[in-house]
Formats: sequence, structure tokens, C-alpha cells
Amino acid sequence: AGSRIDEHRELKADAHVSVHNTAGSIQVQAWDKNELLLTGELGDGVEKLEINGDAGNLNIEVKLPKRARNVEDTVLTLRVPAGARMELQGVSADIRVQGVRGVLEVNSVSGDLNLDVGSSEVEAQTVSGEVRLQAPSSKTKISSVSGDVVLRGVQGELRAEAVSGSLQVDGGGVFSEVHVNSISGDVDLGVSLASGAK
Repeated sequence: AGSRIDEHRELKADAHVSVHNTAGSIQVQAWDKNELLLTGELGDGVEKLEINGDAGNLNIEVKLPKRARNVEDTVLTLRVPAGARMELQGVSADIRVQGVRGVLEVNSVSGDLNLDVGSSEVEAQTVSGEVRLQAPSSKTKISSVSGDVVLRGVQGELRAEAVSGSLQVDGGGVFSEVHVNSISGDVDLGVSLASGAK
């Protein structure tokens, strides 16, 4: 088994936090403290957990050996200030975010994205995985190659793409711009359009 993680760092209320975990999962939950609590477990075979930066800009990365073989999944669980701006990256990693209000950017290659946030701006991308977003976001950009996309509460400007998956949008407000593409999947739009919307 891998080693346990228990790290604390001071963070500003609007800090930028970047997390990179190649395999496993990233779970983020907002709280009312100006600090980071990072727990979880490093997968067996991982080289190290690297944390760099300061209270305004923090980078967390799971480093793998150059010739990584049979590396076990790493589980990262973060508690962050609600106003933090999050940048999350995984390869074969599921990513879940709850409660944050800062700008959110999420990328995974083969993993599901579950995002229930208060962010005004969200960008999320996965290749083989589902995307589920609940947010009042007024600027939203979402894409999935082989996975369903479900968006709720979004408004303003929306760009959403699915290649071999269905796309469902239940808008939470008025839209000024909507761009939707699907190659081989159903599209279900429930949106209110502003006068002169595109």
C-alpha cells in the first residue's frame, strides 16, 4: 500500500490552486477556512508528492518515476477556501468538485467529471468520461469525446461539444450565446434566449 497524505497550508481566500494527478482521483470540497487541507493516499510506486508555491499560488503534483510501471492509483482529497481558483488535471483520474466559487478549469483523459459549484466561469474537458456540471456559470466551455454531458444551472455564454455522447442542458438563466455540437448523440436543450442571442 502507498503512504498516507496529511498536509496543511495557509491559503488566501482567492488563491490559485493547481493539482495534477495522473492516475486515481481528485476530490475538492470548499470550506470557510483560509487554508488547504490535503489528505488521501499516494499510490504504491509513486516517486513523491510535490507541493510548491505560497498562500496565493499553490501547485500540487503527484510525480511518477520516469519509467513508471505498475504504479497504483493516488487519491487526493482537498479542502480549500470557497473563493479559490482551481486548475485540476488528470490522465486516468476521476475528478469531483463541490462548493467552490472561483474560476474552475478541469481536464482529464479517461475519467468522469462531477462538478457541483458556484463558479461564474467553468471550463471542463474529458476524452472518455462523463461530464456533469451544476453551476450558475455565465461563461461555460465543456467537451467530451466519448461520454455524456449534463449541464444544469448554466447561463450567459455556453460552448458544449460531445462526439459519441448525449448532451443535455437545463439552463438556469438567460443565454446570450449558445454553441452546441454533437456527432453521434442526442441533444436536449432547455434554454431561455436573450433578445438578439446567437
